[in-house]
Amino acid sequence: MAHHFSQNLDTIKNQLKDLDYKLSSFKPAENIPQLIDKANLLRENEVFKKINEQKSELLDVYSTYTEILEQLISTQKTRKKIIKNTRKASTIRKQSTTKKSQKRKKVKKIKGKRKKTKKR
Repeated sequence: MAHHFSQNLDTIKNQLKDLDYKLSSFKPAENIPQLIDKANLLRENEVFKKINEQKSELLDVYSTYTEILEQLISTQKTRKKIIKNTRKASTIRKQSTTKKSQKRKKVKKIKGKRKKTKKR
């Protein structure tokens, strides 16, 4: 399961790098004196449109990345709880076994003393 998460994380990290690169490569067109202002505005608008599309995609990928990280954290917390509960149960069993063992020893001592008393 952890392998599945790491594969997803690697894929998403690569997507994030690619999107960041694409996003940084978009630059609004500079005004070229030979072209009219409206043509420059249209080109600039297209660039801004592509930038917004890339940013939206970037946000989607970050959202997926965050969900996977939250799942990993949740899985780790669950594992810690299981380990903690297992250790508690083990400690309780050991204590219970030790107490039973001590009671048996006391019973044997008492029985041993009774036998010695009867022999006299």
